Amino acid sequence: MKIELNLLESDRIISKYILDSIAKQLNSKLPSLFDKAQDSIKEIVINSIKNQPEYSSLLGGQLQYEFGILDPQSRLDAILNILQNSMIASLDKIQINGSLLKGGFKIEFIKSNYSDILSLPESYFITEKGSKLEWLNWLLLQGDNSIVLGYSFILGGFKFSRTGGGIMTTNESGLWKVPSQFSGTQDNNWIIRGILSCSDEIQQLLNKLIKNLQS
Repeated sequence: MKIELNLLESDRIISKYILDSIAKQLNSKLPSLFDKAQDSIKEIVINSIKNQPEYSSLLGGQLQYEFGILDPQSRLDAILNILQNSMIASLDKIQINGSLLKGGFKIEFIKSNYSDILSLPESYFITEKGSKLEWLNWLLLQGDNSIVLGYSFILGGFKFSRTGGGIMTTNESGLWKVPSQFSGTQDNNWIIRGILSCSDEIQQLLNKLIKNLQS
């Protein structure tokens, strides 16, 4: 017995039919799986922020000593709690782009001016002289700007050090700023770097979700 098949449509149209079918399936099932992965995505992001050098430096390193923070762990916990609770991960609709399927995800968290966390009492403290020390604002937004004029920081276990790790001393020609290896701006700071550095891990999670659809 001989069977002959005649394809009435072009390869391009057939390919589009296939892509349409796949896109429809992904768009119907992937969002619900993505929603279930929200907690995992948040955990990935928060862990990535914790893995940045700024975090460990605030917990007993140069940044803690230079800022003079006495209770860094509780302060960081409060800040990261706000970040985690305000974070929303959303999935873009899968669409056909030529011969490819394209989609993506985006992460929305605090306000672009960081007011959500900069308004926290943990983001600043009042010094013994009554000055407001806005350490988180300095770290996230001030970059390499000079912040304290006429003072220099000296690392060491001095008797009158707030943290036991260093002191600020008067120096007419001195100026203090956030150490350049940690300094941040609105678009490039500790938190932004933490989020960007975990994009591959989130992508792996999404790939796993897609594979689950196929099984």
